[in-house]
Amino acid sequence: MRMLIPGTLTLVLSLTASCGGGSPTTPGGPAPVATVTVMQPATSLVAQQTLQLSAVVKDAGGSPLTGRSVTWQSTAGAVASVSSDGLVTGLSRGSTTVSATSEGKMGTATITVLDGSMVGPAGGIVIAANGNAKLTIPAGALSSPLPISVTPLPVPPLTAGVVSNTAYELGPSGTHFAQPVTLEFKYASVGIDSAQALYGLARFTGGKWVRLPGTSAGNPAHTIVATTTSFSTYGITTRSYGTGELVITPATIGLVYGQTLQLTATGYDYDGSVVPPPPGGTIWSDDGSFSAPVSVGGVVTGAVPGGPYRVGARQVYTIPCLTPCYVGSRNVGTPQQIDDYANEIHATNSGFANVLVGLVPVNSVTLSPPSTTRAVGQTVTLLPTLKDAGGTTLPLNFRTVTWSTSNSSIANVSTAGVVTAFAPGGPVTITATSGGVSGTASFTVTGGTSTVAVVIAEPSGQRVEVGTTATLIATPYDVNALPVVGKTVTWSSGTPTSAMVSAAGVVTAMVPGHIQINATVDGVTGSVFIDVIPALPLVIGSPSAGDKHACLLRSNNAIWCWGEGSYGALGNGSMTETQPLPVLVSGGTAFAALSSGGRNSCALDMTGHALCWGDFNVGIIGNSPVQSFAPTPAGGGKVFTKIAAGPFRSCGLDAGGVAWCWGQARLGDGTAQTSYTAPVQVFGHTFTALSMGWFSCGLSGGAAYCWGSAPGGSLGDGTTQSSDIPVAVTGGHSFTAISAGSGPNACGLTGSGEVWCWGQGAGGLLGDGAQVNRTTPVKVASSLVFTAISVGGSQSCALAQDQTAYCWGATNSTGSVPYNNIEGPQYRLTPVPVFGGKHFTEISSGGFHTCARASDGTWCWGGQDHGQLGFGNSSLLFGQTPTKVVFP
Repeated sequence: MRMLIPGTLTLVLSLTASCGGGSPTTPGGPAPVATVTVMQPATSLVAQQTLQLSAVVKDAGGSPLTGRSVTWQSTAGAVASVSSDGLVTGLSRGSTTVSATSEGKMGTATITVLDGSMVGPAGGIVIAANGNAKLTIPAGALSSPLPISVTPLPVPPLTAGVVSNTAYELGPSGTHFAQPVTLEFKYASVGIDSAQALYGLARFTGGKWVRLPGTSAGNPAHTIVATTTSFSTYGITTRSYGTGELVITPATIGLVYGQTLQLTATGYDYDGSVVPPPPGGTIWSDDGSFSAPVSVGGVVTGAVPGGPYRVGARQVYTIPCLTPCYVGSRNVGTPQQIDDYANEIHATNSGFANVLVGLVPVNSVTLSPPSTTRAVGQTVTLLPTLKDAGGTTLPLNFRTVTWSTSNSSIANVSTAGVVTAFAPGGPVTITATSGGVSGTASFTVTGGTSTVAVVIAEPSGQRVEVGTTATLIATPYDVNALPVVGKTVTWSSGTPTSAMVSAAGVVTAMVPGHIQINATVDGVTGSVFIDVIPALPLVIGSPSAGDKHACLLRSNNAIWCWGEGSYGALGNGSMTETQPLPVLVSGGTAFAALSSGGRNSCALDMTGHALCWGDFNVGIIGNSPVQSFAPTPAGGGKVFTKIAAGPFRSCGLDAGGVAWCWGQARLGDGTAQTSYTAPVQVFGHTFTALSMGWFSCGLSGGAAYCWGSAPGGSLGDGTTQSSDIPVAVTGGHSFTAISAGSGPNACGLTGSGEVWCWGQGAGGLLGDGAQVNRTTPVKVASSLVFTAISVGGSQSCALAQDQTAYCWGATNSTGSVPYNNIEGPQYRLTPVPVFGGKHFTEISSGGFHTCARASDGTWCWGGQDHGQLGFGNSSLLFGQTPTKVVFP
């Protein structure tokens, strides 16, 4: 008997034990209900879908009971209703608990109602609750009614390339339709409507997003349309035109020094299909370090042993704008960069590969001459020849040859293979070793000593101020033009009242004149002339070295420059290729700060406004794209407290520590635009110090941050990835000063006087005793306490606590090798003292030279091919001792 009690959804089952079934009655009556269980405890529905629930009633012994009444209820009737006999109907999206109660005992089921509705053979339309996904099922697509669901996925299975909040799970998953179902997905408005040209609908399958065929691009309604015949996970993805991935083959490239290899770049669609390159072909690039240069045709050359170096490939596709493009606006897609032009978008797809460059193993070492005889005091230079297993002669570039002698009391050998005879005897075995392989030569010393035939004194033509000194050297040679060692040089002055010379060859200038200084060995005399000039005014100021020029800010707020001026870098209104003496920067402006970059300089006037001059280099001087031969306003009229100029960009710090930069791309504002002539704000940090080089660095609270290009790991963040925003230098160091070089490396100075460097290590630039790249800071190999640091292009220098200078890197720019040490190594891998032991208070390293401030003026050393040492002589290519800058 069924009885419906008014006002409730109650189902009463009136069956007695006498009717058969159920538990037997007890003397006290029927067994009480102990448990109620709903047989489908959790399930999902869509709107209009129904589900019949059932409940099992049991006694305490677990036996089913019959004839008991059950009451059904829903906690959220607007989500799903339940009838008196347990029939559930989905109404709207949400979740509800449906309960079955009998004699005070309850069982429950959780019902989830998804976005969607029932669709039958006649077809229908299903719209997500948020209105952003619409499914149109045509008539005949289904043979029977089916619950169609649309579930948003805030976190898609693979987020890369998926437009935010556009991914949905369409259900039932795996359903196949006899007719195509139309999908219409909407997305939020983007900053550049033309970027929609890169949008399309994709299905997630096989662990990746695969574009649906025939998917239409975006439009002003922000809707993407496509069709499908099966249900799964779908979403809107963004990509470059025609490609999903650009792969360089091989991905990791192993070369030997000097070897070349043709690279290929292959574009793939999102479904893994190969797509042809664009009409413009592939654009190849390297990391700019010249270690593994790549040609326009994709041929890479192993130029410097080490690595990994990075080569890149780009393929640029041109897409017509769907809506009017906004000239000058930009958007950054993932992973492609999108640039807007007048009527089109350029979508760029990129790929990268790493290059490792090694050296061919040495198989044999031979010495020439293989045997020789010399008298005591004579020398011979042995030349090593290295060959590989195939007998091919190997170049000596980037190879180390070590030398040793079997008896140093008879004959010694220098690090350059120069053997010197000391005492009669022999034969002595001279050994040269490279790459673990050795070769030998025999050397015999005869009695007696060589006769001196000529004495060469140098350098000639020095200008020495009254009251100062200069050091001369003299070398005796025999009739075979071989140096004679172990001889005493006697020095004398042709005019002792004008210039005296000590037994060590140190000249003291006293009275102006053209003075002959004589050096005598065994009765043979060689002479050199010096010019004693009147004492010049003391010039005290802050020097700043650029690529091949230098400038000085004097205490009277005037700036003087010297060296290469062919790009207007001297700021005196002229274009002079070589200027060996300082000239005054024109304009009559009083300056408060100075910084020299590559072929350019910038300064702050007394009000904090920036003025720049020299090579424009894509906006680096901050005004028009032409050279400026005199100070020109830059910085957009902003007021700065500090200025930093580099070879590719310049920056200023305002009073709040905000950095503003202009010049070439990667200015730290989060974009990679080609150039800016107006300043843009560096993203995310305020700074206390800035330094511009190949890339840019700054200090914020003692922590170092760098941005820009990263060949060799020059950003110090543990990677070789370039960055358009500042990234933290790893290691947790607290720096008081930072210097970015015009080569791809940088150094920081800690409060305890340690110097830590990172980036490219070729040529000993990092000072850690090696020539390998470091993507994180490594300590300079020295126990000295340093107080100042400056990184140049081929060298780095620092001041110790006693104000003496130490440098490392290329010997022709560090000032670590005196004039006569022609046998010295090409590089210094750890700090060595600058010749002369002078004391400096400031130091600045440029591309190939260094200038420093001392109590008696400004002194420079290193590269001199454009007169950048400033002492009036441009005939010398290098000055390997500090030379005083001569001011008019």
